[in-house]
Amino acid sequence: MDKYLIAFDLDGTMLLKIDEIAPGTVETVKEASKRGHKVVMASARAPAMTDWVYKAMKLDTPVCNFNGAMINDPTGRFVFEEIKLGQDFVRDLLSKVLPLGIIDFYIEDGNDFYTVRLPFTPYFKEKERLCSTKRITLENVPVMSAHRLVIYSPTEEIRREVEKILDSYGFIFHYTFSNFTRGIRTILNHASANKWLAVKSVAEKYRIPEENIYTFGDEDNDYEMLGNAAHGYALLGSAAHIERGITPTRLTCAEGGVADIIRNVILKD
Repeated sequence: MDKYLIAFDLDGTMLLKIDEIAPGTVETVKEASKRGHKVVMASARAPAMTDWVYKAMKLDTPVCNFNGAMINDPTGRFVFEEIKLGQDFVRDLLSKVLPLGIIDFYIEDGNDFYTVRLPFTPYFKEKERLCSTKRITLENVPVMSAHRLVIYSPTEEIRREVEKILDSYGFIFHYTFSNFTRGIRTILNHASANKWLAVKSVAEKYRIPEENIYTFGDEDNDYEMLGNAAHGYALLGSAAHIERGITPTRLTCAEGGVADIIRNVILKD
């Protein structure tokens, strides 16, 4: 029987809330693992925020964190290179964007999380609880590298100024924009860090060919993983489905869309 690598995003794909897994998922994943398939999480979350999912599903595979900038193997079986934004770049970029009047920025390095104004949302309250969170000021920027850097701009005008500064560096990183009630979020990762490259690296360790990779996701940080995989699925009704036209699952996240495909397409139960 062919062995498959099954990689999935968490928030909006496998998780209904920050601490609630979609129905039918845990037992389905356990069954896939039992039959020899390799199940891999690929998330923007820090390791401390994926640990409970890993344990609930009884996984024994590497985890792709920070959109692929870090591949963590809790079993210690494999070692992967970490892909960070260098400390000189982080320091220089922040020195240029801070005078623009940005609202906030985050520096994420492993389970260390630096923030100016932690939003009062369930996700960030969970992050504060699980990660080593340090409050900083706009004037007191730590000198450090980062798996991920996030900048919040209050207006579209300031966001465009941030983009001009980013473009002046060349192609050492990639970034995406998202609108939130508290501002416009810019997420930066190193150019070599994305979920697809991370998933491919894990598949190579298990000697699973690319044609045997299934991926599942719902939004912009999943697009490369979904578009490049031989079997990429967007959650029904998600941005990846509606805006990008990626093949959708038959069910939504709330209905257990990933578990449905694993059971009926991969396991053929």
